Amino acid sequence: MIKQLEAAERLQSQFRYYFVALVFTLLAASIQTAKFDSSSVRTISELAGWALFAVSGFVALSYLEWEPLIREQLAHRDSFSQQVDEAKAAKLRGVSEIHVLSSGGMQSLDDRISNLEDSVRKLSDAADKRLGVAGVKYEMWRWSFVLALVAILIARGGAALVGVFGYQLL
Repeated sequence: MIKQLEAAERLQSQFRYYFVALVFTLLAASIQTAKFDSSSVRTISELAGWALFAVSGFVALSYLEWEPLIREQLAHRDSFSQQVDEAKAAKLRGVSEIHVLSSGGMQSLDDRISNLEDSVRKLSDAADKRLGVAGVKYEMWRWSFVLALVAILIARGGAALVGVFGYQLL
C-alpha cells in the first residue's frame, strides 16, 4: 500500500511540473504567434488569454513553492502523533517519567503527552490552513488555464467562426 501511495504521489508531482511547463509554453507560443487585426473582440480575447496564462503559471509556481512546506508540517505532525502513541504505550507499561532529549532532563509522562498533543494540534491547524489556501491556488491555476485556452481559441478561431457561420460574429 505504501509503495502504491508513493508512486501515486510521484506521478501527481510529475504531472504538476508538466502542467506548469505546459502553461508557460502555451503562454510563450501564444505571444510569439499573435496576429492582431481590426477586431477589438479578438484583440481583447488574445490579451485576456495571455493574462490568464500568466496568472495560471504564477499561481502554479506559488502552489509548488508552498507544497513542500505543507508536506513538511504534515510529516512533523505524524512524527509527533507517533510519539504520543509511544508515550501512551509507555504509560500503560507503568512508566511515569521520561528523559526528553530536547530539554536534557526528566519530564512526567503526562506532561510530555500533553506537550506532544499540543504540538500535533498546532501543526494540524497550520497545515489545514495552508491546505485550504493550496486548494484555492490549485483551483485558480486550473480554471485560469481553462479560461486562457478558451480566450485564445476565441481570438484565433474568430476567422474560422466567420467562415462556418457565413457572417461576422467577432
